[in-house]
Amino acid sequence: MMHNHFIVGLLLVAMNCTSLFATTSDSLRTTSPVGGGSDSIVKLGEVVVSTQNKKRLQLKPIPAIELDASYLHRHLSYSWVNTLANLPGVRAMNIGGGFGKPMIRGLSFNRVAYVEGDLKQEGQQWGEDHGLEVDAFENCPVTVIKGPRSLLYGSDALGGVVVSSLPTFPLKTGFYGEFSALSSTINGSFGGSILANYSTPNYHLRIRYSEQHYGDLRVNTDSITYLTVKIPIYNRRMKNTAGINRALKASFSTKVGAYNGFFQVSDLYEKEGFFPGAHGIPNLSRLQNDGKRYNIDLPFSKVNHFKLYARNSYLFSDSWAATLSLAYQQNRRSEWSLFHTHYTSQKAPERDPNKELALNLHATTIRGEVTCYSIERMKITAVSDFTYKWQDVGGYGFLIPAYRQHNGGIGILAEYNASQDIKWEGGIRYDHGRINATESIDKYLESYLKENGFSPEIISENRVRSKGIARSFGSFSGSIGGAYKIGEYHHLKFDLGMGFRFPGINELASNGVHHGSFRHERGDISLSPERAIQLSTSYSLLLPKIEFSIQGFYHYFFNYIYATPTGKWSVLPHSGQLYEFRQNKALLFGGEAEIKWHWTEAIRYENAIDYVYTYNVDLDSPLPFSPPLRMRQTICYKDKHTELALSHQLIGPALRIVPGEEKTPGAQLVDAYASYELPLQGVSILLSLSVNNILNKRYYDHLSFYRKIGLPEAGRNCNITMKVTF
Repeated sequence: MMHNHFIVGLLLVAMNCTSLFATTSDSLRTTSPVGGGSDSIVKLGEVVVSTQNKKRLQLKPIPAIELDASYLHRHLSYSWVNTLANLPGVRAMNIGGGFGKPMIRGLSFNRVAYVEGDLKQEGQQWGEDHGLEVDAFENCPVTVIKGPRSLLYGSDALGGVVVSSLPTFPLKTGFYGEFSALSSTINGSFGGSILANYSTPNYHLRIRYSEQHYGDLRVNTDSITYLTVKIPIYNRRMKNTAGINRALKASFSTKVGAYNGFFQVSDLYEKEGFFPGAHGIPNLSRLQNDGKRYNIDLPFSKVNHFKLYARNSYLFSDSWAATLSLAYQQNRRSEWSLFHTHYTSQKAPERDPNKELALNLHATTIRGEVTCYSIERMKITAVSDFTYKWQDVGGYGFLIPAYRQHNGGIGILAEYNASQDIKWEGGIRYDHGRINATESIDKYLESYLKENGFSPEIISENRVRSKGIARSFGSFSGSIGGAYKIGEYHHLKFDLGMGFRFPGINELASNGVHHGSFRHERGDISLSPERAIQLSTSYSLLLPKIEFSIQGFYHYFFNYIYATPTGKWSVLPHSGQLYEFRQNKALLFGGEAEIKWHWTEAIRYENAIDYVYTYNVDLDSPLPFSPPLRMRQTICYKDKHTELALSHQLIGPALRIVPGEEKTPGAQLVDAYASYELPLQGVSILLSLSVNNILNKRYYDHLSFYRKIGLPEAGRNCNITMKVTF
């Protein structure tokens, strides 16, 4: 049966090689995952096209897509993850306005790391719905690496990495900046961001402040179903889904001789309401329209991510360079709900009685790199990093325990230019980690089970919300890849590696109602680190007016971790079915293909498709959250000041599901985009209008956490953006 699905997948990719989606902006670029981009280079597919119209192929084995500031503004959204969602092979897993995680080739959650500079951001380990805290207005170049990068970043980079570049030293001096604004009709959002820079030949000061407000989400349905109860949606607005986010980031860069220093402090704050119809005990009285769209009432969540970061680089000679990075992060999340208890013996806390859950994570990181260029045609990089994390918990609820964890690794990466047309890259790394957590006893649950006549065995099993943990992990990772330029127009590359991921605290020790996932989740302290063999290949063709590329990948997991329904009803009151984290052998394979036809200097046609097949080898079933087939075609007109684009997106049905998921029908969507740049004396004004789902189609996103409660995606949505550069 699996063999037949494999053939079907290959046929789907092959049949659509001439009907492939790509983003409508010239700023979509495929390039190396390291280093910053230049404004004078536009990279299309596997090709680099310079402003002098010289064409050359980029010889890097690792598949990656680089997005510059113009692309990020073109796809600006109130949720930063949605900015990446149109890239081939990349999806967004959304829940509400502020939460979201990127998915790369069917892998998400803690398998995709978010890295700023060379610092991996911590916080995703709290659970599947706890997303990335990133300023949506930030426009430093972003590189999306579609493949394992455990070699450089260790655990959590098994499925890919999203790398946000650090601000580069500008060529101009003095004061300059920009102002951006955004408004969306789907949730009445409005917000803006101001960026100020001051630069001299030896230092650069950069400060950005952003703020957004959004109201209750407008939806294409009159009801949802939560815990088998039909919940009405009055006026087709999800009450109490409004939110606010603020972000402040300041950085200072300096260069003195061979020394380059970068220092940054950032703070991001988010507050968002929870739809009361899917939080706690279903209560219809809480859903009545209050006539207010922007108020945030109980229940709600708050997130605050604070970060200090210092990066110091020194070029000892033309042959040696070294970098030392130091960082501290504090990520605080709290969930607030009017004190409610299912246990007669539990009393409201004296302080913050409505704080249901509090997670306070601290992380310190030190990372060093040494690079050698002295060997002819070879570059060797040695990297070592160490992170220590500790987390405290609070609130009258329970999800995961307090814990302490340290991870460290050391590796070496070599790049060898065998010739002008052939390049090899490979390396090896070893990581070690240890996690400790104390046992958590729930005396209130124990009393409740006794009062309701549960057996001593069930009481004994459930009185311990999380067992004590004292575990160590160790794993090797390695890869080898090659890139080969054949003649003027052809390019082949491959990458074969062994990746790993340590299990997160939620997978090991969670045991409580996770309101964001609408279920009771229970971890397993016996889980072992994920290990996978991963292969990616690609072929690219560049002709004078046509660019074509096709990429394939294959991931085989020896012990894939996932949450699955047990078929047992949870003993926790009003919590539904019990979900547990388990491990099985699994594989994922698929690919992406793109074609771009430059019909004239101003008009081009683009088309792309991506496909992922997932398979649980042990259970002969798919994996949870398997993305459906997707195809998008775009026709675009662009001259010096104006851009117009019309896109059609085809989303295939999701029919291969696991227990607990719903089959999702396919959909066809039409989007439009228009922008005009008004150059003035010393000032540039860019005005943009995008309309998503023009036909107001009612459809479901199989990857959305709201799919479980029968909530369709947004209907017609208009985004108006403005960017003023001065």
